[in-house]
Amino acid sequence: MRSSDLVETVREYIRSEGLGPGDRLPPERELVRVLGGSRGTMRRALDALKSEGLLWRGVGRGTFLGPPPPERSPPLRWDAGPAAGLQTTNPAEVLEARSVLEPRMTAIAALRATPEDLARLDRSLRECATARVLADFEVADSAFHCAVADACHNAMLMSLFQALNEARQGDLWGRLKQASLTRERMSRYVRQHQAIRDAIADRDRMAAESAMRDHLREVTANMLGEGAA
Repeated sequence: MRSSDLVETVREYIRSEGLGPGDRLPPERELVRVLGGSRGTMRRALDALKSEGLLWRGVGRGTFLGPPPPERSPPLRWDAGPAAGLQTTNPAEVLEARSVLEPRMTAIAALRATPEDLARLDRSLRECATARVLADFEVADSAFHCAVADACHNAMLMSLFQALNEARQGDLWGRLKQASLTRERMSRYVRQHQAIRDAIADRDRMAAESAMRDHLREVTANMLGEGAA
């Protein structure tokens, strides 16, 4: 199938699924399974739709319909050289910073989340639960945490979170995640995500904060070793 044909197929898929601005498309692998073609032609088709302004693609977040959000400050990365103009850090620092920031953001999300925010959390949860390979799970996992952060509706906190989220795209993070993530742990993370989502939906800020803190504590222990928790 040519990429030009696949562009129209993706358009029809978007219409048939009733998707609109802000909605997230499934991962490329899933789109290929449902719509046909190859990963290469699907990527070119999505790039064509991106150039038309129909969708945008965020590193570690996925592919979304509509215009991209306003650009934020440059991300933190530990594997980028000085020429990139980025500060350096490491996975342990990123996990420590996430453990400080994300639980409090989750508590705020429990007070401010809209029905649209909850629907986005539910979509990310489904994608986490159905992911069969590490790459798909990592995209869905990142999308879930981004959805929690967005539910704060605080631009400054979201800017800080985005810097941390971009730091997850480094090669070292990827190697640590691949080495630590098992099928059993993926299932545990999905259950923990569900607990976070339920606490947000219940407007229970203390339970939401505690659930996120416990989740990140386990992620840290799994990635850096049991003593890191």
